[in-house]
Amino acid sequence: MIRALGSRWLQAVAHWLNQPRHLLILWLTAVLVTLQGLDELYLDQLPEKLLAALMLSVPQMLTSPIAWCGLAGLMVGSDIFFWWRLVNHEYLITYWVLVCAIAAFNQFSLKILAWNARLLIGLCFLFATVWKFIGGEYLDGSFLQLTFLADPRLAMGATWLGGIAETALQDNYSRLLEMQTTAALGPTPLNSSPLLSAMSVVLSYWTSSDRRDNSDRLLITLAVRIIQT
Repeated sequence: MIRALGSRWLQAVAHWLNQPRHLLILWLTAVLVTLQGLDELYLDQLPEKLLAALMLSVPQMLTSPIAWCGLAGLMVGSDIFFWWRLVNHEYLITYWVLVCAIAAFNQFSLKILAWNARLLIGLCFLFATVWKFIGGEYLDGSFLQLTFLADPRLAMGATWLGGIAETALQDNYSRLLEMQTTAALGPTPLNSSPLLSAMSVVLSYWTSSDRRDNSDRLLITLAVRIIQT
């Protein structure tokens, strides 16, 4: 029975993957819009998520230019009026939905989708690298060190790579919370270690180099294709 269920599951996945490429892209984009940020959902984001979910439920809407323009309009409006609470990837998702809306008027041309995908990713890596070197906090590792010490999502990295005790991290979180709630303007020292400082510098230069290489590859590939066309 388990083997039969596994076989059916594999057949269903294979059938799904055998769809036209543009349908997979649109489906995954709608899934991303629907699920992104559900843990901290704001009321102004509800219309766009309901529309994206409806597009997943109704196949005709998934390929409708009107639906994609409507989704792009809702997301752009939300980004404009509530820009102060957005994080970087939310802007990128909106840009990509705009690309899908543009491609909708050209039968969802894979050329349009691929060209803009490479451009979007390449420029993201390029600007991220430039910002890191201009800001300065990446050159001395201070940005990544602060992230390790202040972000609970990286607590495992701070413990394993930097040797920071969990109690010290909890103390850091408490100090930052106190600083935010009291609007304290003075410096707030955090518990750290020489090992974490050194690892932060190494990882900062590694991520900067990796992003620069990725941006170079994508933008060079895009430039070659433009020349060939």
